[in-house]
Amino acid sequence: MHKKQLIISLIALFFIFSCKRDQSSVNLAQVDNPNAQKLIALGLGTMGVIHSNQVYVHFLNENNEWVIDKNSQFTLPEKNQGVISMGMGVIGVVEANTIFFYYLDAENKWVKDEEVTFSLPGNYLSMSAMRMNWELGMLALQETEKVIDFYYLDEFGNWKRDETARFVLPMNIENYVVLGEMEIAILQDQRLGVYFLNEEAAWKFDENMVLKLPEDVQAVLSFEPGIIGVLNQNRVVRFYEKDAEKQVWILDESMDFYLDEFYQSVAKNLIQ
Repeated sequence: MHKKQLIISLIALFFIFSCKRDQSSVNLAQVDNPNAQKLIALGLGTMGVIHSNQVYVHFLNENNEWVIDKNSQFTLPEKNQGVISMGMGVIGVVEANTIFFYYLDAENKWVKDEEVTFSLPGNYLSMSAMRMNWELGMLALQETEKVIDFYYLDEFGNWKRDETARFVLPMNIENYVVLGEMEIAILQDQRLGVYFLNEEAAWKFDENMVLKLPEDVQAVLSFEPGIIGVLNQNRVVRFYEKDAEKQVWILDESMDFYLDEFYQSVAKNLIQ
């Protein structure tokens, strides 16, 4: 075996075994996708990798290089049941079927919000977040096989179900991704289509924003409202931004995120 092939094989084994050790600490929006459940977009243009009960936060520097922000590294509670990104630098951590929320303060320290929690129903099937620009996102819970309900935090700090935003999943789709700003992507036959909530509180399909996904797509992630990350079989996340005016998806190759580079650094003990 050539040296390069050996290195790639060792990284792949390291990735597999690290995932097995970290079964609880996963991105709950990708819980059914082992290829992507350690990736989490935290908002504010950052990408996180979950490893050994830590969330390693990466930001894109002026040279278009993803760099770990050591000041923003987040240590997950030991007995967590998974995490969810609410956007705007807010992380929800599930413990004992309750979501506890953490935010970055002015000193880049993660602080637990002692006043806001969310008690999960016992029978939900999946969880995501409908992230919004400039405000805390909504929780998106699929409580039945056909319906996604949304919960928002009101001005009194109470979670309320948004009765106007209930989304009935189309039949025979392969998967869906909650994109943000009241948009949901459905995945079918290697295509991504977008539903949006209009002013009359009706979900409409945008026929002009269908994206043909690469043949080797492994997962689709919500990065920011209007921007998705597509993970390929080489464990590279490629970013597509929606141009609503021109009605096209634009690939930004300068933002490619190489997951193996992170695990290479871990294997070389460059990341603690």
